[in-house]
Amino acid sequence: MDHKKIITPRSKVLQVIEEYPQLEDILIEYVPAFKKLKNPVLRKTVGRVASLQQAATIGEVKVEDLINRLR
Repeated sequence: MDHKKIITPRSKVLQVIEEYPQLEDILIEYVPAFKKLKNPVLRKTVGRVASLQQAATIGEVKVEDLINRLR
Protein backbone atom coordinates (compact mmCIF):
# COMPACT_ATOMS: atom_id res chain seq x y z
CA MET A 1 0.00 0.00 0.00
CA ASP A 2 1.33 3.41 -0.96
CA HIS A 3 0.48 5.93 1.75
CA LYS A 4 1.51 9.43 0.78
CA LYS A 5 2.06 11.76 3.69
CA ILE A 6 -0.17 14.79 4.03
CA ILE A 7 1.77 18.03 3.67
CA THR A 8 1.30 20.26 6.73
CA PRO A 9 3.15 23.27 8.18
CA ARG A 10 4.98 20.84 10.49
CA SER A 11 6.14 18.60 7.62
CA LYS A 12 9.91 18.55 7.33
CA VAL A 13 11.31 19.91 4.08
CA LEU A 14 13.41 16.78 3.50
CA GLN A 15 10.43 14.46 4.02
CA VAL A 16 8.36 16.42 1.53
CA ILE A 17 10.98 16.43 -1.22
CA GLU A 18 11.82 12.77 -0.66
CA GLU A 19 8.15 11.80 -0.76
CA TYR A 20 7.36 14.12 -3.68
CA PRO A 21 10.61 14.76 -5.61
CA GLN A 22 8.78 16.86 -8.20
CA LEU A 23 8.02 19.46 -5.50
CA GLU A 24 11.67 20.37 -5.01
CA ASP A 25 11.69 22.71 -8.00
CA ILE A 26 8.37 24.26 -6.95
CA LEU A 27 9.76 24.86 -3.47
CA ILE A 28 12.92 26.46 -4.87
CA GLU A 29 10.91 28.60 -7.28
CA TYR A 30 8.64 29.75 -4.44
CA VAL A 31 11.42 30.24 -1.88
CA PRO A 32 14.65 30.95 -3.83
CA ALA A 33 16.75 30.55 -0.65
CA PHE A 34 16.08 26.81 -0.98
CA LYS A 35 18.41 26.49 -3.95
CA LYS A 36 20.82 25.51 -1.18
CA LEU A 37 18.90 22.24 -0.83
CA LYS A 38 20.56 21.08 -4.04
CA ASN A 39 23.69 20.73 -1.88
CA PRO A 40 23.53 17.16 -0.46
CA VAL A 41 25.06 18.15 2.88
CA LEU A 42 22.63 21.00 3.48
CA ARG A 43 19.77 18.84 2.28
CA LYS A 44 20.55 16.24 4.94
CA THR A 45 21.03 18.76 7.75
CA VAL A 46 18.74 21.72 7.10
CA GLY A 47 16.12 19.68 5.23
CA ARG A 48 15.80 17.23 8.08
CA VAL A 49 15.22 19.84 10.80
CA ALA A 50 13.44 22.64 8.92
CA SER A 51 9.66 22.45 8.77
CA LEU A 52 7.59 24.01 6.02
CA GLN A 53 6.48 26.60 8.59
CA GLN A 54 10.12 27.62 9.10
CA ALA A 55 10.68 27.50 5.34
CA ALA A 56 7.81 29.92 4.80
CA THR A 57 9.26 32.25 7.42
CA ILE A 58 12.68 32.15 5.76
CA GLY A 59 11.12 32.81 2.37
CA GLU A 60 8.85 35.51 3.79
CA VAL A 61 5.77 33.83 2.37
CA LYS A 62 2.57 32.75 4.09
CA VAL A 63 2.77 29.11 5.13
CA GLU A 64 -0.78 28.55 3.83
CA ASP A 65 0.27 29.77 0.38
CA LEU A 66 3.34 27.52 0.42
CA ILE A 67 1.31 24.47 1.50
CA ASN A 68 -1.38 25.15 -1.11
CA ARG A 69 1.27 25.53 -3.80
CA LEU A 70 2.89 22.22 -2.83
CA ARG A 71 -0.40 20.35 -2.61
